[in-house]
Amino acid sequence: MIKSLCEVESEETVQRGYRTKAKDEIMSYILSNKHRRVSASEIYEHIKNSGKHTNLTTVYRNLDKLTEAGVILKIKNSSDDYSVYQLLDPDGGCDEHLHIQCRGCGHVYHLEGEAMDKINACLLEECGYSIICSDSFLLGYCSSCRKDKDLPEKH
Repeated sequence: MIKSLCEVESEETVQRGYRTKAKDEIMSYILSNKHRRVSASEIYEHIKNSGKHTNLTTVYRNLDKLTEAGVILKIKNSSDDYSVYQLLDPDGGCDEHLHIQCRGCGHVYHLEGEAMDKINACLLEECGYSIICSDSFLLGYCSSCRKDKDLPEKH
């Protein structure tokens, strides 16, 4: 079950006796970028540019804790082990559908409802597979980026 940010913070406050400013800054940045994936280095640069002091190790440690708590999703690129992070749906629905990310702008669309039902039915009927949606992302270009890059509908 996915925990809310408040539950995670309450548990850690009890366990450690304090909350860190770094975690507050990290969560603030993730929340303000909730519709796209962000990297640890991007978060670190944001904190540094805002005049606050932290280090990259602290950012990674907090991202790992937030991932373990089910607040954010860690997506690892299989070709280079580079990881990015995204806020999870607090209602827990992200394990029940696929995500589509635009390679141009980074926007993430949640594929739900009838479209997801059709994909599940097709894959089960045609291939005999059922989908495990956690950690599943499709890549493409949104209509705006396709126009900007003059890309065809089908790539």
